[in-house]
Amino acid sequence: MMTAREYEKAQKKLEEKLRETSQQLTNLAMENTNLNKALRAKEKLIEDLNRHKSRADAEFSALMARLDSTEKENAFLRYEFHMLEKELEIRSEEMEYNRRSAEESHKQPLESVRKITKLEQECQRLHLLMRKRLPGPTALLNMKSEVQMLGRDQTEMRRRKLNPTRDMIVRDANKGNSPEIPNKKMRLMIEQLHDLEEENKTLKEILIRKNSELLSSRTTHSQTLPDCHRLVLSWTAFQRPEIYGASCMQSNPNDISRSSRFDIGSDDGISSSESWASALISELEHFKNERLKSPKECREVEVQTLA
Repeated sequence: MMTAREYEKAQKKLEEKLRETSQQLTNLAMENTNLNKALRAKEKLIEDLNRHKSRADAEFSALMARLDSTEKENAFLRYEFHMLEKELEIRSEEMEYNRRSAEESHKQPLESVRKITKLEQECQRLHLLMRKRLPGPTALLNMKSEVQMLGRDQTEMRRRKLNPTRDMIVRDANKGNSPEIPNKKMRLMIEQLHDLEEENKTLKEILIRKNSELLSSRTTHSQTLPDCHRLVLSWTAFQRPEIYGASCMQSNPNDISRSSRFDIGSDDGISSSESWASALISELEHFKNERLKSPKECREVEVQTLA
């Protein structure tokens, strides 16, 4: 009896343990299934993450390549921008230089015209001064008549000296009238004529130099005007191409009215006065030479008479 009860108790305990263990087993099985499900979900998540990672890596590499290309393109565009900026600066400097050159080329003809007018006025002033300073024909005739009168006086004195008896009679009367006075007058007149000739020569040289300066300034003016016109045409063609056709139809800048040149030998009064002055100077020099020879001749005549 005791054994059966113990057996039943033991059996009940075992059954309870079996139930507990079966319950634990079912719980563990359920937990295992849950864990398997969670593991599968995690594996799927890991696979998805790996897939996303690979996709992100591919996108990242593509973005890096695109970034490199955009950086290169940006550097090239910066270089092009820098070159265009430099070219724009050069173009602006060229435009400024063309504008200044056009202004200077406009100023140069004005300055050359002013110089030409100033030189022409100075040449006219020198021409008038030369006309005023040169003695006229009447003054030269008066000087020639005075020289002829002095020559007559000298010939009369020479005749008197050739006759010794008459010279002895008239010597006391002619002591007060010494021949030094007409010699002084002659010297003064010769000096005045020489001064006038030198002054005329200097005035001619100044006039020739001014005429040469005037001609050189005219040539430079005529040379600079086509360059100025060409620069203006290029400037207008660069800024406004529609004006270039109209400007090409304009007249040639070389067709400029030029004033007449000054000719020194063109004036009849000046040339005649110069010929009169040269003739008078030669006559005075000839008279002076004769005056210097006359004392020697007188002495020779006196020696012959005494002998």
